[in-house]
Amino acid sequence: MLISGKLFRSLLLFIALFFIFSCTQEGTSFRRVALAPIDCVDPLVGSLSLGQKPLPAIVQLPHALLSISPMKADFRSNYIEGLPLVSFSSMGGTQLYFCPLLSDSTQTDYTPHYTYDYEAITPYSYQVFLDKEQVHCSFSLQERSGIYLLDFKESVAQERLLQFRSSESEAIFRVDSLNKVYATFPLKGRGNLFLYLEANLPLETSVPQSETRQLLLKAPTGCEELVVRYGISLIDHEQAQKNLEREIPSYEYNVVSKAARNVWSTSLGRIKLEGGTFEEQSIFYTALYRSLTAPVCISEYGRYYSAIDDSVHSDEGVPFYTNDRTSESFRSLHPLKTLLFPEIEQQILNSYIRMAHKVNNKELPAYPSFGGDIATALDRNRMLEIFTDAYSKGLTDIDIQTIYQVADSYIDRDLSDAYDRWCYGKIAAFSGRPIKENQKKKMEVVSSPSISLIYQLEPYNIREIIDRSGSVETFETLLDQRMSSVLLEPLTVHNIYGYYLYSFTDNPAKSQKIIRHILKKNCRLDPAGFPTTVDGASWGASVVFCMLGFYPVTPGSSEYTIGSPIFTKATLDQGGGRYFVLEAERASEREKYVGAVLLNEQPLKQLHFSHKSIAQGGSLKMKMYAKPYKN
Repeated sequence: MLISGKLFRSLLLFIALFFIFSCTQEGTSFRRVALAPIDCVDPLVGSLSLGQKPLPAIVQLPHALLSISPMKADFRSNYIEGLPLVSFSSMGGTQLYFCPLLSDSTQTDYTPHYTYDYEAITPYSYQVFLDKEQVHCSFSLQERSGIYLLDFKESVAQERLLQFRSSESEAIFRVDSLNKVYATFPLKGRGNLFLYLEANLPLETSVPQSETRQLLLKAPTGCEELVVRYGISLIDHEQAQKNLEREIPSYEYNVVSKAARNVWSTSLGRIKLEGGTFEEQSIFYTALYRSLTAPVCISEYGRYYSAIDDSVHSDEGVPFYTNDRTSESFRSLHPLKTLLFPEIEQQILNSYIRMAHKVNNKELPAYPSFGGDIATALDRNRMLEIFTDAYSKGLTDIDIQTIYQVADSYIDRDLSDAYDRWCYGKIAAFSGRPIKENQKKKMEVVSSPSISLIYQLEPYNIREIIDRSGSVETFETLLDQRMSSVLLEPLTVHNIYGYYLYSFTDNPAKSQKIIRHILKKNCRLDPAGFPTTVDGASWGASVVFCMLGFYPVTPGSSEYTIGSPIFTKATLDQGGGRYFVLEAERASEREKYVGAVLLNEQPLKQLHFSHKSIAQGGSLKMKMYAKPYKN
């Protein structure tokens, strides 16, 4: 029987759709196949928060100095203020930007508010159409340089004006006789941000060599395209120009965008997933993208500016990092980098040791940033926890003697809590140094069996608290009482670990159910999907661990606790040819309870395992069930 052309085409379309989409067993949800991790990322997740400042979308290469965020209050805003050139989130938003204008404006207080359309944001690009000006704007970047392509083909205005501004009117702009733009912006604390900018067409000004808070330039009348490229530096304008020339040597926007995409593809590709819905994979890779935005490498091809001593130094071949809110990042961000990017974490640790050397090994900043320590009274210094965790997991190519001196000084000045003192004891053991007599009393563990200690202090002594509770059953009862209020509290990186504590009881399924519930309610593929407003990198790392199915409940103990994996398989590339493979047979929204577990093909009696057991690669295999599993 012959098939008509129309029917044949319909049949081909049906077959194509069948192979593009595969239906899961979860009702009508669909899983999209053969989608690259970079295409799963949605930077707008988290960009809406009721009553609080939301988590901005960030365009940035992993750990890179240059980043930008769209200039609007949050996802709901119908206006943008301009096109960002530099945005440092730790400094409160966009610092330098520019505005395409329809005509000359001599008003120094003129602040544009653009209506816009066709906004598209990826980790490596930003595109937007300015309605009134009829200008298509496309942005991409490298580590210390950026490029804008401005398409004026639809614009009816013949003048092409660009006004350069800073968010707090603190920047100083200058244009030289060759129409090159220079900007200097003071950092919060010490130092300056330097910008060098040029265009593929001459930018004219009536006052060359002048310095001004705002700079108005004119491109050739009627030009259809204008490409603006620029470099930034924390050292000086000359270095900013060198950074640009090295990273973006031409005006080919598509070349830059493709290279930036490849960088993200490589980093996100360190974890490969199987199973889960398209939404779950998107949430996961969006969280992983967030976790790679900090700390930031500020080495500029062999040199770096240090705000600690307000000087420029050689990095001696080891990249220098900063921009790290340790009060948040110690819980999950640094453990994730130790697991997945140990080579980067090692460089980060050595950067902090160099900071200590600059102050005679007496202290480390609680929030090292581009301009120095910008910690507030709410930011507790957790450097000791970061070093204890990394060293206990095998990152030992660091000056542990310096860290001992820092820890000893910290304890001496009574700046520590019980968790810090526990870390001090471990650091002393690592370094082969004694614990001073006057420190020993400070290190005594509080003996109250109250479960509130788990939240008031830190989770370093969970098993001891269980012992002092009298029994595992009593501990579980106290945990039930505490959980009745904890589950009503806002979800933060500080209370996630508490949901794993049932894994230390005879009913770990309680943790598995709670973890699945909080992920489903708080991590969604929409603008309000990440309930955090402070540290997106640390939050992202926490979500990555939770969705993989294990968590570093006690940073410093070198131990992970098993929760409830989302995916049937996850392969973690730890570098150097090492792979850690997690398999969760039948894992789904319904099959969320962990049954028998094999670690490196050996039965695991408890839902805990050491970093040492997977440091050189390995496997973790679980069978999942729809009901709590009783061994």
